[in-house]
Amino acid sequence: GPDLPEGISSLTLFYSVNGGVFQTVGMGGGADGTYSGQVPGQSAGARVQFYLTGADSAGAIQTFPQAGPDSRAMFQVSDGSEATNGWRNFRIIMTAADSTFQHRSIEVMSNDRLGATIIDREGDIYYGCGVRLKSSQRGRANLNRVGYSVRFPSDGLYRGALDSVAIDRSESQRPGQRELLFDIMIANSGGVISRYYDFIKVLAPNSSLTGGGLLQMARYGDVFLDSQFDKGGDGQLYEYELIYYPTSEDGNGFKRPQPDSVIGSGVSNASDDPEFYRWFFLNKNNREADNFSPIMAYNQHFRNSGASFDAGLEDIVDVDSWFRGMAYAVLSGAGDNAGSGSQHNGMYYARPDGRIMFLPHDMDFGAAGGNPTASIFANRECSKLANSNSTPGNAQRRRIYFGILHDIVTTTWNSAYMSDFTTHLASLDSSQNWAGKLSSFDQRRNYVLSQINNSIAPTNFSITTPSPLTVASSTATISGKGWVNVREIRLAGSSDPRAVEWTDGNSWAVNIPVAPGSHAYQIEAYDFSGELIETDTIRVDNNGTVEPASTLNLAVSELMYNPSAPTAAEVNSGFADADLFEFIELTNIGTLDVDLTEVSFTAGINYDLPAIVIPSGERVILARNRAAFLLRHPGMAPFLLTGEYGIGDTNKLANGGELIVIQDGLGGDIRRFTYDDKFPWPNVSDGDGPSLVLIAPDTNPDHALPSNWRASAVSGGNPGSSDAKSFVGDPNADLDNNGVRDLVDHALLGDGLQILTFSGSTVGFEFNRDLTADDVVVGLQVSTDLSNWTNGSELFSALDPIYLGTGGQRIRYEAQSSELPAERFFIRLQVVLTK
Repeated sequence: GPDLPEGISSLTLFYSVNGGVFQTVGMGGGADGTYSGQVPGQSAGARVQFYLTGADSAGAIQTFPQAGPDSRAMFQVSDGSEATNGWRNFRIIMTAADSTFQHRSIEVMSNDRLGATIIDREGDIYYGCGVRLKSSQRGRANLNRVGYSVRFPSDGLYRGALDSVAIDRSESQRPGQRELLFDIMIANSGGVISRYYDFIKVLAPNSSLTGGGLLQMARYGDVFLDSQFDKGGDGQLYEYELIYYPTSEDGNGFKRPQPDSVIGSGVSNASDDPEFYRWFFLNKNNREADNFSPIMAYNQHFRNSGASFDAGLEDIVDVDSWFRGMAYAVLSGAGDNAGSGSQHNGMYYARPDGRIMFLPHDMDFGAAGGNPTASIFANRECSKLANSNSTPGNAQRRRIYFGILHDIVTTTWNSAYMSDFTTHLASLDSSQNWAGKLSSFDQRRNYVLSQINNSIAPTNFSITTPSPLTVASSTATISGKGWVNVREIRLAGSSDPRAVEWTDGNSWAVNIPVAPGSHAYQIEAYDFSGELIETDTIRVDNNGTVEPASTLNLAVSELMYNPSAPTAAEVNSGFADADLFEFIELTNIGTLDVDLTEVSFTAGINYDLPAIVIPSGERVILARNRAAFLLRHPGMAPFLLTGEYGIGDTNKLANGGELIVIQDGLGGDIRRFTYDDKFPWPNVSDGDGPSLVLIAPDTNPDHALPSNWRASAVSGGNPGSSDAKSFVGDPNADLDNNGVRDLVDHALLGDGLQILTFSGSTVGFEFNRDLTADDVVVGLQVSTDLSNWTNGSELFSALDPIYLGTGGQRIRYEAQSSELPAERFFIRLQVVLTK
């Protein structure tokens, strides 16, 4: 209610019935902050407008809604026209004067909104709404075709999400909402497009418009785009339209909607002037950007032909998604639509990356009739993409288009799937012949299937490469047959599709990784719904010495995840960011050469490794920035992989630790582990200079265990080689006569500086460990009699070691005195040679 500084002393209710003089009713109550006033009962259908005024003890007066008699807070007395059978009611309550004004011949084209109250589903009330008429220039003056557009206030969004909705009443030249059947088929067939509309009964301010309505909620606005695509609202949406212009005036010189004339423009105009596109490709979102570049590039590209058309096409058009959107429009059979070649009634959406896809739009002419034998290539762009022999890529694109059409008509665009929906909708509104559309769906499906079959003969999925196939490589090329229903080809055991080359409409070839020796490989075909269609098997005899990368042969041997700060010289060379000096070292720990084909980092960083072979025992380096890496590590160019994984300030290793995943071409994990910058991980690798080094990578240690990692011996790491040393000689010898066995000398830095300390209730033990002695394990043992020794790690807890900067670190242990075996005890180091 009103907000009054001195509190409410009185409230008055003002109401007007059917546009009459406002009456007043005093409002009682107020003890608990609640006031009430009663409008006298009115006759059925009466429209009651109301507002409140409040006064405080100082005489200040406030009105709610603020506009008072000019506001449109209203209710309407039921006249029995609402649905009571489960059909959702949508009431638009306006004054009779406003509704009459809205339908005047010289006002119907106005997009100015008049005030209204909306009551949705007989329970949700929205005040402060704005309503205008909705239809084409030829439909707004026609009561059989006109609908409504409703805008909601920012503090009262429709269902908490939408600032506007549209209500479509027309089915071509008459009322009808069977276009909803198209939306149901679209939403349930899969793919990237899924509009959510609802079937409502509109209780309209003009009683001639009361009846069925298609409640278009998200439409193709930002709510839809953001939910369907990553940051979809950042893209550009264009509505393909004609320019309609009236050709007559009334007696006062005002233009009348009819009669009219139209101007259109086909796609493939090469104009460089955005103004040419502004009125044929209406900018529907992000209008402040005034960005016509994507649709201009699209139009201009379609003027190309032959190889010039194929070149760069994927940079301009999201081909797969474009075909799916066009397929829906084509299947509708609507004649007055871009899918049938008309120069309007279509949407073009430029994704945030600039690539264009087609979105189906305004297919009510197909719901009213629709041509079951309409060409599937009536749209000129579709014909150029998939039905023109002048473009080399035509055959593969035609197969994509046919596959999408086949998927839709065999899943949802048929009577078997849609009959339950038509039965339900008929139970809500029996005045429309919902079931009458079922036969047309089947007719359209059958025609489309005949066109596909005539172009690409149906065939079963099979391998045509003779078995066994003999190769001397880590990959094998397998060929076969498959029809348009094959969406993906996979290797059994993998969820990732293989890259397929379709050499004609039903001939395919894929490369698969193969291990040395003789093995059987099962190839699987999946349809557009992700269902397995068929399988076939081939045996491959690989007599080569190269094997695919796997957990058994590829290790992450070094990580420089948080490099030290750049020096002055490095900053002067243009590398002021320490992250530029990151690198990752990979080592072939197998006995055969390893092929990195189709190997990629999928977590930590995202990067597809180059298709190279790493010889057995060799190392390669992946740098975030090649130039920065070579400046800090000159001479390492022979070890560097091509490319770099840095993308601006993104795609870098986390300084605080994160998950690292390397996968093979089948989607299987080669490595999956999480490193950290906190003890027991070597935290000196966190920006202090050393890298993180895998201990004894040739033993294939578990990358997930911090005990299998150490800091590098020197600052900057040791990319391209190992800094580890190996023990040679007799472990029990003492060649330097220092009283310490040579194996212990090997494990410790210098003399080891074994120190036992006492501080209060704790006992500490420290020694200096040589970081590079990866071939030994140093343990702690405790005894009370020098004869019987036990594992000291059960008594002593390891502390964070201290990095010494000279290739070693001080290892520290601590125990509580009360937990020690006796007042007198002995401690010794146990050094075990692991190799």
